Amino acid sequence: MSEPEDLDSPELAARPSRPGGSAGPPSRASRFRKAAPPSLLRLELVGHCDPGCAECAAPFKPGAEPPAFMEWELLTRLLEQLPKLERLRLEGVGEPMRHPRFFDAVAHAVAKGVRVSASTGLADCDEAGVARLAGSGLEHLEVAVDGATRETFEALRAPARFSRVLRNLSELRRVKERLGAARPTVAFVATAVRENLAELPALVRLARRLGVARVVVRNLAHDFSEATLSDVYRPIRDWVRAQALSREDPERVRRHFSRAREASVECGVDLRLPGSGGAGRCREPWDGLSLSWRGIAMPCGMLAVPERARLGDAAADGAASVWNGEDFGEFREALASDAPPDVCRGCALYRGIL
Repeated sequence: MSEPEDLDSPELAARPSRPGGSAGPPSRASRFRKAAPPSLLRLELVGHCDPGCAECAAPFKPGAEPPAFMEWELLTRLLEQLPKLERLRLEGVGEPMRHPRFFDAVAHAVAKGVRVSASTGLADCDEAGVARLAGSGLEHLEVAVDGATRETFEALRAPARFSRVLRNLSELRRVKERLGAARPTVAFVATAVRENLAELPALVRLARRLGVARVVVRNLAHDFSEATLSDVYRPIRDWVRAQALSREDPERVRRHFSRAREASVECGVDLRLPGSGGAGRCREPWDGLSLSWRGIAMPCGMLAVPERARLGDAAADGAASVWNGEDFGEFREALASDAPPDVCRGCALYRGIL
């Protein structure tokens, strides 16, 4: 298979592709019924990331060499174009707190009455940055913690340092207590794989020690099985196949999930474990708009890289035009049918097992 085109590059910015992969001209009008304006925006502030996290597509993403930061003018323009926006999630393949105007972005959105959350590894933040979180207006922080021991965490999250993440979490708790601040609320988010399954009970206890009230455990988001995917993604596809809990002894999974539930009751920590299945539950392309750092639209936040399903260019054509354009309409129609887009078939959210 040939190398993929850089679908997130300026040269291709005016070439939206259909869910099946064929290119077509931009469309200003749509034959599909208009979707209600999105109340949620998932925004990738940073498009580059240090290689390391085993389940992440970032090392294979073309055209996102550092620095890949969303331009401030684009960010503010997008927020102006979405007057019904209620929530902003700062997430993506890159660490959002690396953006030089991360706190400005939070403040700008909060001033518009938008509730802001962020997904972070909390490994790059220094003490001053952690202290700013408590007074930033950020409502919620999801911290990726995929292991309860240094060995497991750093095997799955290298080059992040386990000790630094724990230090930053402790510092955030201390600053919040000193200021009497309730926000941001903090949750651990862990991707459950065969390698860390046995540590889930200990992860719940670690959360309790650090004052974290919620632990969200998820299955791997995607199996990267779509036929249109370039062979460049083969390493992550192979890793997912080796580590997915679907390949694990079901009795071992049940045993460790049960022990994690017991730990949550013992510690008073809210625990969410992955679902048991049920395809067709996805509402992502109706409920929220997902944009890459260059404004390229994706159907959801699960895909990570726009080349997998590119639904328009909000930077060039505007958020509203993309949201109710032909590409989004076709994708929604297919997703609601008995023949969903190929890229959705391997998604844990669509299959109800996230």
